[in-house]
Amino acid sequence: MGTIGLAYWAFPEYAGDFYDPFWAALRWVLPLFLPATLIYVVYVDLRQQEPEDVYARLGAMLLSGAAPPAGLGTLARTWAVKGFFLPLMFVYLTQDMGFATAAISSGAPRGFMAWYDLLYRLIFTFDVLFTIIGYTLTVRLLDAHVRSAEPTMFGWTVCLICYQPFWSLISNQYIRYDDPLYWGSALEGLPALQVVWGCAILACVIVYVWATFCFGLRFSNLTARGVITHGPYRLSKHPAYVAKNLSWWLISVPFIPSGDWSQALKHCVLLGLLNLVYVLRAITEERHLAQVEPAYPAYQAWMRDHGLFAPLARLVRQGR
Repeated sequence: MGTIGLAYWAFPEYAGDFYDPFWAALRWVLPLFLPATLIYVVYVDLRQQEPEDVYARLGAMLLSGAAPPAGLGTLARTWAVKGFFLPLMFVYLTQDMGFATAAISSGAPRGFMAWYDLLYRLIFTFDVLFTIIGYTLTVRLLDAHVRSAEPTMFGWTVCLICYQPFWSLISNQYIRYDDPLYWGSALEGLPALQVVWGCAILACVIVYVWATFCFGLRFSNLTARGVITHGPYRLSKHPAYVAKNLSWWLISVPFIPSGDWSQALKHCVLLGLLNLVYVLRAITEERHLAQVEPAYPAYQAWMRDHGLFAPLARLVRQGR
């Protein structure tokens, strides 16, 4: 925690106004969190079957100069995941809650687009709230501890470029796939189609959030905390990625030109590149889980025969 605090202090990214809601919450929570942590550590240490865990061995290393304990790398990467994502998700939560609160306080939404905007932000509010719980409660007492954290730089890279502050650079300079023409404006003269299109986007977002909820207390990026096989994971190994990427095509409608057709083609190619990033994320996640979760290879094999995309995969294999 001290190392993470030092990083927050040293990196200019965390000195901007963007993270002010997180610092305000931290000043309120920290006086309660520290004594609660001490009580939890003592309680777990007295009850767990193997009290000499990596934290105990780390303490021995710092106090007596013992050899670095096994699992120290996983511990460091786990705290790096928490340190990066927890403040970011909290800020997203405050933004979504602010929008939803303002929309609700202004009275009942008028028209489909107003309802769409409200529901879209409300759905993501619940999603981000659930992810914050997942990043916070990485505790063995609830069987929500991290078994392993992504060990490769490539896995970290393809994940982190999808989030701030890295996404601002990537999206502005390399993968700017959208323009001012979004689905609502593109379909403004077709109200019936606009309703169908908007409902399709909301359906994608609901599947995305459903996939998050299926993790329970175990959600977090870049970590292995068990194998999920129920809910949308019975249909796809990566339902959240499928739903999220499909929603981007429906929202940004890159195939509808706001200028000439070459711009539309360029936007489609760039969004395809972003889709490829998520394919790479899926590949690195599967590789990681297959290495550390004994049940995951069996799940992969089952999905090859029974998953939603299994028929398409068979056609591809037959065409080789």
